[in-house]
Amino acid sequence: MTARLVPTRSGTDGRREPPGGIGIWILLAVDTLVFLTLFGSFAADRLAAPVEFAAARGRLDPLPGLVNTLVLLTSSWAMAAAVLEARAGRAARAALLLRGAMAWGALFMVVKGFEYRHSAAAALAVPGDFFGYYFAITILHLFHVVAGIVAIHVFAGRLARCGQAPGLEALGIYWHVVDVLWLVIFPLLYLI
Repeated sequence: MTARLVPTRSGTDGRREPPGGIGIWILLAVDTLVFLTLFGSFAADRLAAPVEFAAARGRLDPLPGLVNTLVLLTSSWAMAAAVLEARAGRAARAALLLRGAMAWGALFMVVKGFEYRHSAAAALAVPGDFFGYYFAITILHLFHVVAGIVAIHVFAGRLARCGQAPGLEALGIYWHVVDVLWLVIFPLLYLI
């Protein structure tokens, strides 16, 4: 069975839409602004209370964050490979790669769950705003991972059943933005 992606459409005035369609880019721009607002607020509060933030950050173990960085990068690779396989008409391989991206995303959730157990205890032991930001930013990001996994599951099923994947490029763009956000979150919360 061959996979088919919906080609990039031309607008009514003859202009071509960006990969994945304009809708995903508008959604991700608004979503990114939410994260940038959180990052900016975090940075301002950290500047106002550097000693407290440094003490709280010191209670975080960076190893789970590093592991999750590698996990999401691998998942992103699987998503990119799935899009390429779908473009080449190889639906079965694309569906398998999507399931791999989904599995890596699930592993991210498992690692995060273990980390939250440790972080919750650290948050109770350290006063200040750091852990409020930590949980707000990482839970919002985790919500995006969960939404992505659900969508990937739907697309993998669609590819396996029908060999068609309209919207797969948009999903791939979404998944890559979720990964890029983590590439900002990891150093912001764990290293700086």
